[in-house]
Amino acid sequence: MRYIISISLIVFVIYSCKKKGDVLAPAENPKPEIISPADTLKAASNSIKIKFLTVAGSENFKMYTNYTNASGEIIRFSRFQYYLSNFVLTRINGSKVALPNTYFLLDAAAKDSITLANVSNAEYSGISFLIGIDSTKSKEGAHSGDLDPVKNMFMEWSGYTYVAMEGLYGTSNPNKEFAYIIRGYSPSQYYAAQNVSFSFDKSYNLNKPKRMLFKVDILEAFKNPADFKVSSKPKIDVAGMDAVSFSLNYRDMFSFVKTEE
Repeated sequence: MRYIISISLIVFVIYSCKKKGDVLAPAENPKPEIISPADTLKAASNSIKIKFLTVAGSENFKMYTNYTNASGEIIRFSRFQYYLSNFVLTRINGSKVALPNTYFLLDAAAKDSITLANVSNAEYSGISFLIGIDSTKSKEGAHSGDLDPVKNMFMEWSGYTYVAMEGLYGTSNPNKEFAYIIRGYSPSQYYAAQNVSFSFDKSYNLNKPKRMLFKVDILEAFKNPADFKVSSKPKIDVAGMDAVSFSLNYRDMFSFVKTEE
């Protein structure tokens, strides 16, 4: 009887000392670490400034300048804007660091750089981001900052525009209008936001601020995986397979160049 009472007392003491909310994790194989935004901010942090240099093939890009696409058409741009969001860094151990509230509007005529703030100090080997806006954010409606509707990249009935290209085209003298306003998140098969991932040329320790350079080759949007002839489809402004097909082309616009101190 005394033996039973002693065992009961031990169990009671162990249970009483257990804090509310504690959970005993089951034994299992370790999973790849996913660092939450809250955990990211707890660690010592630094910043990464990224420049997205727009080019047209081997030339630096300029608005209102004639370029030749893969189909031999002359195209001249008057607008090139796009959203980048949901930035994720990859550590050398394979774990991912998701950066919170990373939504940026880039404009080839006005803004080509962004800053990723509060990035935890660690050694990184790669980066990924979304060309466009995630469906969750779009469903929430209009926001402020770079997501403000005054930026002319939001429609109440279709959400955010991911990429906007406008200008003129022709066989010799560009005099016909084209417009590619890529948007839409519903139905899901017409979701045209594209995720892209890049490995760095070497791993980088973020023990102090870093700068990165990407190239954005606007002519890549008109080739790979398929040549895109403007005269055959001069306008895309609704969600659909045309928008999805064009988004698969422009995801190849981006290429990582280098990282600097």
